Amino acid sequence: MERATRRVTDPFELSAISKFKEKMKSSPEEPRLCPSHGEAVNLNFVDFNDNSVGAPPFEAVFSGCCEAAIQSELEFIDRTLAQ
Repeated sequence: MERATRRVTDPFELSAISKFKEKMKSSPEEPRLCPSHGEAVNLNFVDFNDNSVGAPPFEAVFSGCCEAAIQSELEFIDRTLAQ
């Protein structure tokens, strides 16, 4: 099975992901799993040294066993921030 990867560079989405990252610092580090395959969904941040005007300061890179796993993680982030 080919793994799925999604890069997020939209400033609105990055803001939400950044807030989520801060909120989760107080939570135990538990991997979130694909609802279909049980494999972990990873979130990595890539910081950019060149912060040109209008450029995002980082991008978020999700990787998982399938696109549905990544979408599930993004929905989890939205639900967590809505609380």
